[in-house]
Amino acid sequence: MKKGLGSYQKSAMSYVQIEIILALRNGKWHRYKQLKTELKDRVCPATLSKHLKRLVEHLIVEKKTELTSYPPPVFYRLTEKKSILVQFGKRYGLALGKLIKTLEQVKSQDEYLELVSDFFGDGLNTMSKLANQMRSDDVGMMINLFMDWLKSMVVEPFLAKQITKKGNES
Repeated sequence: MKKGLGSYQKSAMSYVQIEIILALRNGKWHRYKQLKTELKDRVCPATLSKHLKRLVEHLIVEKKTELTSYPPPVFYRLTEKKSILVQFGKRYGLALGKLIKTLEQVKSQDEYLELVSDFFGDGLNTMSKLANQMRSDDVGMMINLFMDWLKSMVVEPFLAKQITKKGNES
């Protein structure tokens, strides 16, 4: 029997890491306690610690501990070179929001698919330009983010509409 991570676990890992990156996006130092409070509805403390450790190991996040008090406060921030991930996330978050509003008003299946195709193509072009400046792990995270957005916000609602439409025609 083959063991390892399935697609669900990989998707969940990407989601948590993206949540952490977005929480750190301003480039300032954030105390662990602040991150825990900010992400409490989406990420449990053990998961937060595990993924912060992984992000530090992959040089996406910096960690510093101040030994001036007990217990020593631990701080995290996004490394400067990783801000490109945040830029990508902001750009495609905004673009996805606009796309979803436009798609809600589209009547024909062909127009819907054309808009999604253009969005997908633009995303792939941007990712290929950024890929030269990033490590392969970062490129993988960026691709997972983009594909998760596309799947959950565009493809699944489209398929649900099509199923509903066919059910009404029967």
